[in-house]
Amino acid sequence: MDWFHAVMPLYAHNPTDLQYKFLNLSLTDFSVQALHASHRSNALFPVGDLLSEIQLPTLVVNGSSDFLGLRLMAERFAQTLPKVQQESIPNAGHFPWMERSSVFFPMVKKFLLEEFVVPENPKPTPIGDARTGGELDTYI
Repeated sequence: MDWFHAVMPLYAHNPTDLQYKFLNLSLTDFSVQALHASHRSNALFPVGDLLSEIQLPTLVVNGSSDFLGLRLMAERFAQTLPKVQQESIPNAGHFPWMERSSVFFPMVKKFLLEEFVVPENPKPTPIGDARTGGELDTYI
């Protein structure tokens, strides 16, 4: 058994031949060395320390069967981000959009509609003039 097929069950909740073929095809140049280089770069660029500065609503999604370390990372993100919604998709691994697309995509769509879509008839909000503290005639 090659390295890819030995490790793949750690990433998928229930790997199928189709998933193996898809992932094997898309990761043909993947190597252990590339994985190690990726992990080493995390130490050089500690983005986790910057998470609290993200002010936009953020959806953190993971599969319940993903690596323990990655599930813990998702929990850390959810605890650190100021405006976060965390979701764990049951019976999905590292690729929930493939394994549980019928759950993943409606979840993302719902989040985007709730957080970022402007209602049809929003009430105008006055824009204040920062120099005088007064209101301008322009509305958003």
